[in-house]
Amino acid sequence: MRSYRRPAFTLVELLVVIAIIGILVGLLLPAVQAAREAARRMQCTNNLKQMSLAIHNYHDTFKKLPPGGITPGTCCNTQSYINWAIAILPYVEQANLLAQYDQNKTNEHPNNVAVVQQIVSLYSCPSDPFGTLLQRPASSATAIGNYRHGSYRGSSGWISRANCYFDSDQWLASGCPEAHKGMFFSVGRNLQGIGLGAISDGTSNTLAIGEYTTKTSTNRGTFWAYPYTSYAMSSMTLSSAQLIPDYDRSCALGGICKRGFGSMHTGGLNFSLGDGSVRFISNNTDMQILCNAATIANGEVSQLE
Repeated sequence: MRSYRRPAFTLVELLVVIAIIGILVGLLLPAVQAAREAARRMQCTNNLKQMSLAIHNYHDTFKKLPPGGITPGTCCNTQSYINWAIAILPYVEQANLLAQYDQNKTNEHPNNVAVVQQIVSLYSCPSDPFGTLLQRPASSATAIGNYRHGSYRGSSGWISRANCYFDSDQWLASGCPEAHKGMFFSVGRNLQGIGLGAISDGTSNTLAIGEYTTKTSTNRGTFWAYPYTSYAMSSMTLSSAQLIPDYDRSCALGGICKRGFGSMHTGGLNFSLGDGSVRFISNNTDMQILCNAATIANGEVSQLE
């Protein structure tokens, strides 16, 4: 009788096959991750586009932009009312949510808890791991509960000197240059935002909404429905630390970290502009150009590329 040997891999052949598969997987994973991030970044761009359209629809209705926030007093013991992200809810298919918000009470009032803790998917970037986190903000005008995170902040202006923060009424008392205001700044109880006609620098050159998240001190991140100081608004400064998505590191490097911008996208972040367009802004962009773009009427000639 003849004997037959069953064909099989030798140990060396098996190790070679495993090594080849490992190399292929190693080459494939970065490509898959890059494709996923590209999709997330595209969704983030779409979110900003939808918010920009909502802002223009709000303007068509009221002939004014929504206020960045309504805070009838100086920082930091004054409770607030509505902000830009709450005001545009009917224009992002969330009219029922706005109907639940008691505009006769402050934002911190128990009547408004259900709204400020609500997840609004449009306000969360898919690349932001904390975009829907429920957390208590690090500071407030009074004892408050948890608020829902978001990923986007309105541009309140250029912090050109100390105490010129346009996210509370403090800018009025401090004599800050009105030309350095951004599209979304704090106003008093009976005031309104500006009209598009007040943006003399040009809507296509003016920042409207940008991304902000942080890897550290997440309770200093973005809270979409909280108008208190900087949680739903940010500003530009000449420090590049302003664009770091890491609160602790930004502070250490001299940034005005409470009012930062930044994203988890590689190399930069998305901004919508006053004309409704959306741009990806590199982290290496000249900060003076971004400060110029943060103002509405400072007469600069530099343009975003």
